[in-house]
Amino acid sequence: MKKVTIVSLVLALVLSLSVSVSAFAEGDYTTYIVTAKHVRERSGPSTDYKIVGHHDTDERVEVVSVEDGWAKLSNGNYMCADYLVEDDIEVKIREYSEKYDDIIITVIHEQYVRYFKHGEIIAEGDCVTGKDSTPTDLGLFKITQKRRDFDMKGNAYNHVDHFCAYNGGEGFHDAHWRSSFGSDVNYRKSGSHGCTNCPDDLAIAIYENCKVGQTRVLVLP
Repeated sequence: MKKVTIVSLVLALVLSLSVSVSAFAEGDYTTYIVTAKHVRERSGPSTDYKIVGHHDTDERVEVVSVEDGWAKLSNGNYMCADYLVEDDIEVKIREYSEKYDDIIITVIHEQYVRYFKHGEIIAEGDCVTGKDSTPTDLGLFKITQKRRDFDMKGNAYNHVDHFCAYNGGEGFHDAHWRSSFGSDVNYRKSGSHGCTNCPDDLAIAIYENCKVGQTRVLVLP
């Protein structure tokens, strides 16, 4: 009888742990910004728990939930919620993707593009925006034109296969002259002339799904 009970308890514990791991792996999270230096990350929601790490000002962490002054992180650990604020960029992405049924959102500090339709992401990927001398403008715009096999004119002459303009000469397009995109590129020095350079698959997805005069474009810092 004791053996059966022990086996049952072990099985219950294993199932409980597997559910917890799955929840952390698959659950939604919100990005928060750390507001102080050397904020402790702990294994549980109180100062009695072991310190497992530290975070400094302006670091971003993934928060699953906040309860009783403690933020549960996506990795299963906890931080004191007094030293965390919700990332304003994440708030704006959520706000605008819910407000507009058809919107493309570029976040410059991430060098990343997300295309939302009816609140769901239909395409996303790394990008390269304007360098410091020719920055990509911030703000809310609409797609104004779509071009195929287009020769762009500016400080350089480049031929692109797909071009979607939204702010005068600024727009989304492929960039065959680039071998990499995203945070690996120092966009401040070697970025574009203001356009958002995209890998081929992302440029095609934007071209095929956006509508002139209807699709919104939001550019965030």
